[in-house]
Amino acid sequence: MTRVKQLQRIVALGFGVCLAGPALAITDGVTAQGLRFVTGGITDDERDALGANSEPHGLKVVTVSRERGEYLADAHVIVADANGRQMLDTRLDGPFLQVDLEPGRYIVDVEFERKSMKKEVAVSRDAPRELIFAFDADAEALPGVMSR
Repeated sequence: MTRVKQLQRIVALGFGVCLAGPALAITDGVTAQGLRFVTGGITDDERDALGANSEPHGLKVVTVSRERGEYLADAHVIVADANGRQMLDTRLDGPFLQVDLEPGRYIVDVEFERKSMKKEVAVSRDAPRELIFAFDADAEALPGVMSR
């Protein structure tokens, strides 16, 4: 997404929130493999709603700036299983992604502003896992950035 389109999206989102009040911009969906996921967390209300979600999620991904820890939105995330089979391919509507994964090993690839990071994670039924991806980013100059 170009910087102009990102700015247009943020302005439109802000205008819509002003008109609609405290509407939440949380996106939830189901992958082709039937895995449920949710992404968002731009506003405090969205972060509260994601945190209050009582349903278990196997994996939580958070995107932040490395230097100051601001939340970053609009990252591209791909989750693949140990065999390389793609389980999820989505763009984040906020700094958070929660996805229901079966127990197993996964590779999570996150791209933000043409910078990419990969991490491996083992997911179990007993405890959800959280991965934090910290990018070198001038958060003040980037659209889609929220303070933590």
